[in-house]
Amino acid sequence: MEEVVFFHRLSKTLILADLIENFPPGHFTGLQKVIARLAGILSPDGKAPVDWRLTFWNRARARQCFSRMRAWTPEKIIVAHGGCYQKNAGEELERAFQWLGAHA
Repeated sequence: MEEVVFFHRLSKTLILADLIENFPPGHFTGLQKVIARLAGILSPDGKAPVDWRLTFWNRARARQCFSRMRAWTPEKIIVAHGGCYQKNAGEELERAFQWLGAHA
């Protein structure tokens, strides 16, 4: 999988499509909700869905890309799927990418 990320410098906003999905818990019901919880895409702890995470074979390269996003020091994160992060963007970014390993 590939993802294009954008950073709007003026507003310090990171814009992502699928690298973080953060659906409100009420968005899904029944089995879909169970699957969404297992995939890790429910707010407030959204992240890349498990099927996406499994496609990142080159974790070292993924960590380099993550480091670049982190270096931009975003203040907000806009995601295509679910709730956006209007504050604590750096902390949310770190939390959402914990799956990359301790040295992300």
